[in-house]
Amino acid sequence: MNQSTEQFRNGDKDDKQIIGKTYIILLTFFVLIGVISNILSFLLMCRKTFRRMSISVYLMTLAIVDNALLISGPLIHTIFRSKHGLDMDLLTRNIHLCKILRFSVYFFAQMSAACIVLVSIERLFVIMLPHR
Repeated sequence: MNQSTEQFRNGDKDDKQIIGKTYIILLTFFVLIGVISNILSFLLMCRKTFRRMSISVYLMTLAIVDNALLISGPLIHTIFRSKHGLDMDLLTRNIHLCKILRFSVYFFAQMSAACIVLVSIERLFVIMLPHR
């Protein structure tokens, strides 16, 4: 093996590590922003002025479900990968953890969409039947 091939392989490994660490940092940053925003949204909907509106229940549920999706989704997967090295995936080693996380990601994604549909239906009724 000549020197240029060896430098190329070492450079490729270093690039993967840099990209992996950048991915972890950016993902953690965006997830933290999402979680904080959902908490603020939930607290806003808990205020007395918003509690009188029927839509606040749907939006509080949406904030909780979205937080669960953010936490159970890519963040947990990334933490397991980064904790044990970027090449080791804990989800492939533990079948129960893999099933629970996969189920929760799909379940919370469907619940989030269902909450948005319920908000849309509720808004439709408010527009169609304003004084009932």
